[in-house]
Amino acid sequence: MTGQLPILPRAVELEAAVLGACFIDHRAANLASEMLARDDFYTSANQTIFGEILRQVNTGQGIGADIAVAIETLSVNGLLDGIGGANYLTGIASSCPGSAAVETQIRLVREASMKRALILAATEMARRGYEPGATAEELLRYHFERLAAVNGRLAGQQSRLDLGAVMAEVIAGLQGVAKRAAYHTGIASLDSMLGGGFMEKDLVVIGARPGCGKTTLCEQVARVNAGAGVPVLYLSYEVSSVNLGQAVVAGHARICIHKDGTVREENYELAVATAREIGGWPMYVEDQPPDISRIPALIRQQVQERGVKLVFVDYLQQVPVSGGDDNREGEVAKIARTLKACARDNQIVVVAAAQLNRAVNQAANVRPSLARLRESGAIEQEADIVVFLHDPELDSRTGERPLTVKMEAIVAKHRNGQIGSKEVEWQTGFRVLEEYCDRIPYSRVAPAVPDGRDG
Repeated sequence: MTGQLPILPRAVELEAAVLGACFIDHRAANLASEMLARDDFYTSANQTIFGEILRQVNTGQGIGADIAVAIETLSVNGLLDGIGGANYLTGIASSCPGSAAVETQIRLVREASMKRALILAATEMARRGYEPGATAEELLRYHFERLAAVNGRLAGQQSRLDLGAVMAEVIAGLQGVAKRAAYHTGIASLDSMLGGGFMEKDLVVIGARPGCGKTTLCEQVARVNAGAGVPVLYLSYEVSSVNLGQAVVAGHARICIHKDGTVREENYELAVATAREIGGWPMYVEDQPPDISRIPALIRQQVQERGVKLVFVDYLQQVPVSGGDDNREGEVAKIARTLKACARDNQIVVVAAAQLNRAVNQAANVRPSLARLRESGAIEQEADIVVFLHDPELDSRTGERPLTVKMEAIVAKHRNGQIGSKEVEWQTGFRVLEEYCDRIPYSRVAPAVPDGRDG
């Protein structure tokens, strides 16, 4: 009929079949309690009955659900008449064809439930869009939060594996058949120590003193992977997108770009051609990124729409925390936990640059350690990999920084592999970190880098 609202997706007969199976087979009750929630059922009567089944499963040490107990409990609580009486309960149990197909029935019930959730979310967003005070930003935030809630339920159910499936993955990993995706750093010896590079689902922290290359390494990993066709998102809290673009061009073309954005005349054509090439890479830059509460929605959007595999945060301690308090360590803990959750939930790599605490800056030639991370407790706990960059001659060096700096890349934490250190060299003019090669030190000094960079 014209003007009549369409009926929401539902599977009432299947709901009854699932409920009946729960009363005749404890395995069906246990399975339903794992895969369904009370609100997945469409009718209020079925919601009430499943709520009782959940109560019995959660308190019954795996014995399932008993129909007589359900009738008694619902009667005592004044809920029995509201569901249609004892006859409704006994009816769904007696008419149940069995529990052989219950898993398929459960999935269909959940499918209808999630469709309803998506429709209701879209309807509510449309209603909010007509409100005079609504902003586009608020609508987008609401949209992604509601979608994330539905997607989280779906992902959570798909991740439910029995031990046999887990062991199959273990065996595949032992045989080298199934390995997590690894993304190269541009330094072969460091990649080797890390088992191939930075791994999906990991939070990687790159720590260094100001001017010791942490931004350079972030830019390099982004450049190397975007150049190989891997979609990358770079959240820069420190430098502008133009400055970042200059660094990527300099590193890829191995030319010096001066503080004012110019190059030597003989490098001009190469710089322009390189910039045009890089313009086609799947690298997305946000130099006005949001506070930590909005980062998960932004990352989800980029993963879903652009297939982003690596996210860079430069740098961690500069990420704002809305509604934060004076407890800076608590704020940093929230940032670290959120970034780790983003990596795990989206199956991506999150790379975060981090500042070392003032003690390192005040003490000459102190080798970085996990304890030296500024507000370090939560960062150390949440990170899967921590890489420090150390310039042993930083405090003893006089004059300007040379073009080539001998550095140490220290893997201080590696949750799934070895720790140790590698000698690397920093080509400061090109903004490149690479394998160390013993040579006569350069006498020239590095050209000035764009404003705002601390390395």
